[in-house]
Amino acid sequence: MNALRLVIRVLCLLPFATGLLDLLRGAAYLRSGGAVIPDAVAADPVLNSQVKFWGAIWLGYGLTLWRTSSDLRANAGLFRLLMGVLFLSGVGRGAAAIQFGRPGRALEGAMGLELIGTPLLLLWHRTALRGADRR
Repeated sequence: MNALRLVIRVLCLLPFATGLLDLLRGAAYLRSGGAVIPDAVAADPVLNSQVKFWGAIWLGYGLTLWRTSSDLRANAGLFRLLMGVLFLSGVGRGAAAIQFGRPGRALEGAMGLELIGTPLLLLWHRTALRGADRR
């Protein structure tokens, strides 16, 4: 279970960093992911409000996952819920890719983690819980 906790906490660095950068830089930070955003659009107050809002949500998601990983047995239900939300976000990215086109390597990598990594983490978690129950 310690190895799983370590992997989860390393992965939490992504929502920590990107959520914080969304909060600090707003819509302009989307350019680092490959978005083509003219300066006038990057300064739009509605867009910046939304990017900063979702950045805070994403940062909070990372903090919640970090806290949940402190006891993956006691917090098993919350861990599964958080993984389900992350998987659903990958489904959303996939739908957007089909509808609007490929988002670029960074976001395709994120989608891969969400759609492939999440089920693997859930499987690892289930296996670790069963192994701990046998002891």
